[in-house]
Amino acid sequence: MTTVLTSLIALLAYLSISYAWTVNTPVSRREVLAGGTSAFVAALVPALPVSAFDGSGSSAYAGKSNAVKDADAYKARVIADAKDFHALGNAIDRGETDGDDWVTFFIQYPRREMDDVGRAYAANLDLVGEDGRGGAGFLLAGTFGKKGKPTETLPQMKQFMALSKTLPAVNAAGKSGDLAKAKKAYAKASESFSSFLKEVGLPESLSDPLYN
Repeated sequence: MTTVLTSLIALLAYLSISYAWTVNTPVSRREVLAGGTSAFVAALVPALPVSAFDGSGSSAYAGKSNAVKDADAYKARVIADAKDFHALGNAIDRGETDGDDWVTFFIQYPRREMDDVGRAYAANLDLVGEDGRGGAGFLLAGTFGKKGKPTETLPQMKQFMALSKTLPAVNAAGKSGDLAKAKKAYAKASESFSSFLKEVGLPESLSDPLYN
């Protein structure tokens, strides 16, 4: 009886977060990522976001492949991720280290449904995937290589890997509520993001109308 009750509580807690994420209900980022509800859910379903991300590099939900395979589709996802990153920068400029724009970029829980460009996760996880591999940025960079050849030395892949290493510092600064560190980390990540966008044939400036 106790096991059944615990499972039901876990399911209800997860569904409440998933619903809030889908309908963009205002929610504290720290509640979702650093404490409160997230801590409760993490104790019951700790590996949900990671286990729902497949090893081939495509976002997966409920065990089903995203089925987004071509470069144009990866590029559309990267553009959407860049939009969310630009919005995060605007939030930091307003002095925010918490709030909807932080949640929209860094939340790890899957969407109930993919968005209109095929993203099953929020921007950060969609862009860099798990451990810096498997996201749309990684996949897009890989399309610039020759079939059957290693991709590690591609300029696009090098820029992607550099970008993926800058984002955790932004997240950490936000979690701690340190605005100065958030601004510094975001500036560094923004520079890397711009370099990556240029390498994959997209407008370099995050102020470009494409990302607004």
